[in-house]
Amino acid sequence: MQFFGTATGFADASFGGADVRFDHCRFAAGAIQFERAGFSGGRVCFDSARVAGAEVSFAHAAFTGSEISFRQACFPSGSSSFADARFSAGSVSFAGAEFTGGDLLFEGACFEGASVGFRGAWLSGGRLSFDGAEVSGGSLDLRSVTFNGGVADFSGVLEWTPGALLAPWESPGLVPPAVPGDSHRAPPLVAD
Repeated sequence: MQFFGTATGFADASFGGADVRFDHCRFAAGAIQFERAGFSGGRVCFDSARVAGAEVSFAHAAFTGSEISFRQACFPSGSSSFADARFSAGSVSFAGAEFTGGDLLFEGACFEGASVGFRGAWLSGGRLSFDGAEVSGGSLDLRSVTFNGGVADFSGVLEWTPGALLAPWESPGLVPPAVPGDSHRAPPLVAD
């Protein structure tokens, strides 16, 4: 399925135990909007989707025990936003995703027991931002991401549980959060 210049809206929708599937879709323009939507127990799938020039928004959405998957998705341009979203348990996977110019924004998001993984992802352009995010009881895992351009910015993370941010902080393009009280140190790296 392809979306060109189309706005598709699911704002304020409730997906209790339901699956939402956009796998293999192409988003070339327009917007897919899930603002303030509630997801509980179901699966949200954007596997192998391509977001090129479109905007996908989960701003202020709530995920409770849901599985969100962007495995093998491609982001050459456009924007995908989870701004101010709340993740309570469940998982978010960007395994094998390619970020070559698009933005993926988790600004102000709250992770409470959810795991977010980027295993095998490729960042060669664009921006991955966690400005204002809070991570408590879950994890953000970027240990096997290939950084070859672009920026993954954690500098504005407001709060995290020790061991929750798993990343090779020495990678170029990866901006670590500051340790409270020491604005020049990253949190300790947790090895595989």
